Amino acid sequence: MIYKRDIVNFLFVTSFSVVGLGRYVSGSMSPSLGYIVGLAPYLLILLFYGVNLLYKREFQIRLNRNYWLMLAFLLSTVISLFVSFRKNLPNLDFQFTMIRSVVLLVPFHAFLVVMLYNRGKDNLFRLTLMGLNLLLFINVVGFYGLGLSNQVHAIEGRINFPFLEALYSGAGLVVIISLMVLYRLGSTWNYPLKFSGLLAYLLVNVFFLFYINSRLVIIIFIVVMLVYFFKLGNRFSYLFLCSFFTLPLLLNTGKLIYEILSLPVFVSLLQRVDMFDIITFNGRSLLWENVFDWMMFDQRGFIFGNGFQGHYFLGIEYDVAKLFGIKDLDSLHLHSAVLEIIVNQGIVGILLLMVIFFKTCRYFKKLYDQHASDGAFYYVLVFMMLLLHVDMLQYMDNFGSIVFSLLVARIVVKQDERPALNLVVQS
Repeated sequence: MIYKRDIVNFLFVTSFSVVGLGRYVSGSMSPSLGYIVGLAPYLLILLFYGVNLLYKREFQIRLNRNYWLMLAFLLSTVISLFVSFRKNLPNLDFQFTMIRSVVLLVPFHAFLVVMLYNRGKDNLFRLTLMGLNLLLFINVVGFYGLGLSNQVHAIEGRINFPFLEALYSGAGLVVIISLMVLYRLGSTWNYPLKFSGLLAYLLVNVFFLFYINSRLVIIIFIVVMLVYFFKLGNRFSYLFLCSFFTLPLLLNTGKLIYEILSLPVFVSLLQRVDMFDIITFNGRSLLWENVFDWMMFDQRGFIFGNGFQGHYFLGIEYDVAKLFGIKDLDSLHLHSAVLEIIVNQGIVGILLLMVIFFKTCRYFKKLYDQHASDGAFYYVLVFMMLLLHVDMLQYMDNFGSIVFSLLVARIVVKQDERPALNLVVQS
């Protein structure tokens, strides 16, 4: 006998890997086809829920007002796509705009269904870790066993997981898994075998992290570890405010970071320590400074944004593209989800995201204080909060955005002591 909840949970656990397979299809065959493949488990979850509603002939709204905040942010992202389509952004046609809009909206709503079916159950940590472990497993098999590489962004000599949207997303994946494993590790002191197994798995993930060799992700991971071990995360409001200084601190401490990374221990680990490369973060700081100049002096589209890839219309990336010999300006991005959202969706878009981020972090901080299993996501969110400023992991439909949508869905669905939805046994 199979519970309806088990079917939904199976689709949820496998969804991360199916999306990963879709990313490979996007890079190797067709972007549109890859997105359709990645949508499959989410559409099945929504279809299953819809059929069940018709069968039961009852519908109750169990969402709070945070739903409207998240929906407003997602719609602002969708609108940015249509704005750029109207502006004739290269390589953005109507079909791709429609498909990507659906990709932005569907996973979050599928996650709401997952939360409804698991309402009153303590399943989120276990199911999510299973899904992420499965995604990591197929990437390891694909890279080491099948000799596959990432079809969108790969660098020779590094671990290039094939079933993610880009090389550095692999670093984000292993850090999120590591933080979840680290949280569980603290409760296994009295179980030597379990503790040893978790510790070994944690070290394997750290190995992957260093051989993917994303320096900014490694730096953020180290910062989060310091916050964790020194319990600086106990004052979340201060931590949240300090996160807004991530970019200014990096821009003004490049030389210090270079001196630190030039130490023998880091040279051997990071494999590439070049002064210009590190001080400018491989040219990223030049982009960030151009965006700050736009915010201070130009300010076109500052309120509602300039549309997807808005920097293309503003010419923000022209001098950097010239420096690195890049001709296709529409293929570039700002290497900062925060700045990308400000340019593309305006101050309105970033304010919506920050309000949602604050509410989600505060919710999981309470669970962390209660030593609940889902409290593991608090430091995952701290990591994502800092990385948001220096990486694209959480922009549009990238891997980090999927994880964030999942955690937001948890705070959107009203949690109470009533039994989880639809526990009728299927024959």
